[in-house]
Amino acid sequence: MHKKIKILILGVLIPLIVYLIYFIFIFINQGYEIKFGDYKRYLWIFNDSTQMQIDTVFAGGRVRKTDEIYSYIYRKNIYILIWEIKKLNNLDLNKVSISQGFDFDDLDLTPNVVLDADSYVEEHIKFGEFFTDQININLDYNSNILNSFSRPNYRGFYGTIRKMTFSDQTGENKVMINFPGGASTALLILYKANNSFYIILIDSDKPLNENIINILNLN
Repeated sequence: MHKKIKILILGVLIPLIVYLIYFIFIFINQGYEIKFGDYKRYLWIFNDSTQMQIDTVFAGGRVRKTDEIYSYIYRKNIYILIWEIKKLNNLDLNKVSISQGFDFDDLDLTPNVVLDADSYVEEHIKFGEFFTDQININLDYNSNILNSFSRPNYRGFYGTIRKMTFSDQTGENKVMINFPGGASTALLILYKANNSFYIILIDSDKPLNENIINILNLN
């Protein structure tokens, strides 16, 4: 009886230990390095007058080889997320699909890391190969695009977002943006500059007008 119990315990513990080792290995190799107070990194994306109203204390980011995510606060309650994805520098913006009506209530991205967990907006990022050739934007059924726009070096939309994913060319979701408190008015921009690709998300816990795009310098 004791031998059977030991075998049963080992049968449970060994897979658990293997999974923990795998997760630790993945986290070490694909986790983000935190950059506190590094507000200058993407300040050039804002126009001159906006730069003077960016909070320089709470600005900072997470950095790894494949991508960088920086957060900024403008006028105390407008939040800007700038996400540089380095291997998408050759991406054709016109080939990025932006679709609505998905159900992400049971979406499982494990193993993953959750940035800004339990805050106003969360970023769920699946471990594994990141975007290299293509990215598509998918909005859930509680989100709504109110206005779309397109220019030679950027495109995007203004609307409300509850949950939104970024998927690759195979359709696999690798990122989910989640607003736990409910849909929020937001502006999403796909931007190409300096031989790189950026996703810019602007949102607020106050009513947000689509003219908020004017705080950016997208030349």
